[in-house]
Parts: sequence; structure tokens; C-alpha cells
Amino acid sequence: MSTPQIVAGVIQIILALAVTVIVMMQEGNERGLGAISGGADTFFSKNSAATPQARLRKNTIWLGIAFILATIVLYILVSVA
Repeated sequence: MSTPQIVAGVIQIILALAVTVIVMMQEGNERGLGAISGGADTFFSKNSAATPQARLRKNTIWLGIAFILATIVLYILVSVA
């Protein structure tokens, strides 16, 4: 195993743990599948962009994207070697 592969593997593990922790920190969502289409939004939930739950949701999305990109990079590094 080369050094870039080891570094990418460590980054992958850290991102996996971070995604797991941040998902576990979020509260349950009682709205069900209506939340996917936005049908469950009410007038009062539209102004909840600055809540801690909204920040957790946003960070979950960014960590998920970083995890997917790290997986692709790790795959490329392993397949090239």
C-alpha cells in the first residue's frame, strides 16, 4: 500500500465516523415521506433555517458529499496501483 492510499483510507474512516456521529445527533423526523416532496412544510417551519437541527442537516449533506468524493478518490487510487 502506498502513502496516498493510506492517507485516503484514513480520511475515509474519519469521514465515515463523522457522518455516523452527525446522523445520530439529529432528532427523529415525524413527518414521514411527505417531507421528501416538501408537502409537510408549514408556515412556522419555513423560518427554521437558523436552528441547530437545520445546521446539523446541512452539515450532514456536506459530510455525505465529502464521503462520496473520498470513496471515489480511494477507488481511483486503489485501481491505479
